[in-house]
Amino acid sequence: MEDQQALAAVLPRAELFDSEFNFYLHAAGLFRAVAVTSHEVLFTQRSLSVAPSGLDTADLWLTVIKGLTDLGLYEDAYTALVAAPYVRLYVLILHFVFCAALNTMHDDSAANENVSVNLYTGCARSTQ
Repeated sequence: MEDQQALAAVLPRAELFDSEFNFYLHAAGLFRAVAVTSHEVLFTQRSLSVAPSGLDTADLWLTVIKGLTDLGLYEDAYTALVAAPYVRLYVLILHFVFCAALNTMHDDSAANENVSVNLYTGCARSTQ
């Protein structure tokens, strides 16, 4: 009871959360609103760790994977993709993660341009 009163005193509009899951979703939404992707991803990951069983969390996984990709953390994005319990995400996201990584590799090194030119051409417009 005392914790709830303290939270009500500092939260805007006296918002109280009935679970950690809802708090983390709220925090992620605040960071999304101000375009702070790293913290949006962090709080979305935390919401996934305490999500109620049986809840469809595909959109949360999508947020994490796209956010990590946007941050250039391609290995972490791929790890999240593999960890996600939704096969349909593989089809939607694998091409996105692959092309973003390939575009970065292409931009970072002229030596890589010759090796990946055929693959890069296929991805050039997909991440724009």
